[in-house]
Amino acid sequence: MDNNEKIYDENNNLIYSKDINGYEVWRAYDKNKNLIHLKYSSTGHEEWREYDENNNLIYYKCKKGEQFWAKYDKNNNQIYSKHSCGEEIWKEYDENNKIIHNTVYSSFGKNYEEWWEYNKDNNLIYYKSSYGKKRKYKYNKSGKKTFFTKIKMFFDHV
Repeated sequence: MDNNEKIYDENNNLIYSKDINGYEVWRAYDKNKNLIHLKYSSTGHEEWREYDENNNLIYYKCKKGEQFWAKYDKNNNQIYSKHSCGEEIWKEYDENNKIIHNTVYSSFGKNYEEWWEYNKDNNLIYYKSSYGKKRKYKYNKSGKKTFFTKIKMFFDHV
């Protein structure tokens, strides 16, 4: 016998649930069916979300004070995000919406960058990070990955 209770709104979004232990979860949605509010009875956790006109998450906040902000380009690629812990991330994309550069600024002083390169078929062929991580990829004519190599880094052991 299923003792779980579930209630849906007119758009078939789950707005209330109660499990066998009596724990309840309430949810609210915007007109585009994006989750905008969530509340758990068991922990008291509560969160709120906001979206842009393209349904991209642009703001998140929870009861404990954590927050998140994001910005997107015209192709809906996330180009910037900031967390309440102080971390900021900037991303760049190529004309095919593939990520090519990522920069992370940490409030803990551990900043780093990552780079990606793709072939004419949009397959990843090279990755490297400012921490020294490097990887190369090769593909056959049908686009299946046939080779991967981890390029030895200065901190790898023999």
